Amino acid sequence: MTSGESHYYQGRRYLLHVVEKGHASKVEIDGRKLRLFVPPGSDRDHRAKTLTSYYRTEIKDRIGPLEADWSQQVGVEPPRWQIRRMKTRWGSCNPVTRRLLFNL
Repeated sequence: MTSGESHYYQGRRYLLHVVEKGHASKVEIDGRKLRLFVPPGSDRDHRAKTLTSYYRTEIKDRIGPLEADWSQQVGVEPPRWQIRRMKTRWGSCNPVTRRLLFNL
């Protein structure tokens, strides 16, 4: 979690730029750079949690409207869905439990 590393967002590669400033942690996308704002002296775990939290928020903001729209178009009740970190899948669907899982 240092400047110059490559990280992916929505299938595109971005170069990480760590900015140690302030007290709040946040992430911004600027062109092909992924800016990670963290407090000075933050450790790798804090930086990773900040980036993971950003990814989760972005996924939730995008899936919600899509899920509602597609459920209406297909004519089914909206399924339950979760976001998990998976090693080998983009996601999965279980029609019996009506649950969709999306990979972080």
